[in-house]
Parts: sequence; C-alpha cells; structure tokens
Amino acid sequence: MCGRATLTVPSFEELARLLGVPYDAELAARYRPRFNMAPSDEHWIVAPFGSTARSLLPAKWGLSIGPKRLPNVRGEHAHKQLKNFAHARCLVPVDGFFEWSGDKGARVPHWFHPAQPHSLLLLAGVYGEGPEGFDFTVLTTKPNAAVAKVHDRMPVVIPTELADQWLRGDQDEALSLVKPAPDDLLVDTVVSTRANSARNDDPECLLPPTDAEAPRQRKLF
Repeated sequence: MCGRATLTVPSFEELARLLGVPYDAELAARYRPRFNMAPSDEHWIVAPFGSTARSLLPAKWGLSIGPKRLPNVRGEHAHKQLKNFAHARCLVPVDGFFEWSGDKGARVPHWFHPAQPHSLLLLAGVYGEGPEGFDFTVLTTKPNAAVAKVHDRMPVVIPTELADQWLRGDQDEALSLVKPAPDDLLVDTVVSTRANSARNDDPECLLPPTDAEAPRQRKLF
C-alpha cells in the first residue's frame, strides 16, 4: 500500500507551474510543504473541473465509501470496486512515498523518490465529493524491482505524457496504465526513523539515519 507520502515543493506557485495548472492565490494560503503526509490529511489533486482542463484543488486523503475511508484501492479492481472510476479519476502529485522494512519495533523507513532531482510523481487516484469537500484514494499495483525489495505493492505512477489518458480516457485506456513504474524511475533512500510517526512532518524526516538508528547487521557467528 501507499500510506505516507511527501510533497516538498516550497511554494504553491511553483507547484502550479510544475503541474501546468492555473495558480489560485486564495488556495495558495492553504499550501505547505509536506514531509510525512498520512491518510486523513489534506492534500492536493489534479483533475478536470468545470470548464478548466486541469485544476489543482485540496482534498482529504481517504475516499469515503459508506462508513469507511479508503486511502488505497488495488488498481486492478478499482473499476469494479469504485463507481467513481469511470468519471472521477485524478492525479495525486507527490515527490516521494514511504514504505518500511524490518521487524515491528525496529521499523526502517524507506523513502522512494524520483531518480531525477526536483521531479514530481503523478499517482493515479479516484476522487469523490461530499458535504465536506473533495476526498480521494491512491491506486496501487504490483511493485517494480526497487519497491519489491521492501513491499509487495506500490502506487500506480502515471507518466506525465499519459496524464490526459488517465484523466479523460475510457475505462480500458485507464486500466492499461495500471502497472508497475519503470525499474529505474525511483531511488530507495533509507531515512530517519522520525518518519515512523505521522506526528513528525518536517525536513528532518528525510535526513539519513543516525548511527543509533541505522539497521544493525546480523552477526553470522
């Protein structure tokens, strides 16, 4: 699954520029860089809204389905599980996501981020709208070679040039994009155990682990 993510772009203006969407000064006041975003937090989604080709709007992470909120849905079954799949697909901009290795009580956070610096990942999402505003879920798929060393699922990453196919294509066109990201897209960086707690949301979460935090090698004898 994808249960934590980062979006460390310094300003809303820069984020809008990177995504090629209109800048909204009123929404900019709600933006802040995120270093350890978790489900139920407010984040941002990109989708066609009204007459605008693409808009960037705030949304809660966790799609409301009856009494439940779903932060993740398996992409292979999303068209069957989510009625919104046909008409409410979105992009979820991040610049990394976390997975963990190690035993309970000694979890090691891995930050998967683009190999190319200062790049965004566009995660495949499905959104909904209710009385409290928009919410969304991130779709997952089988892992690529980098993520498979740590976890058996990864978020679906939509290539920038295929964004419109995800947002506006028919169901079959969208489903064809539900697949692992290229093996060379992501870098696996072990970071500070500060990232283990969603209460910590600061740049220190992405620092290298200290000597005390570093995983200890098992003794052979």
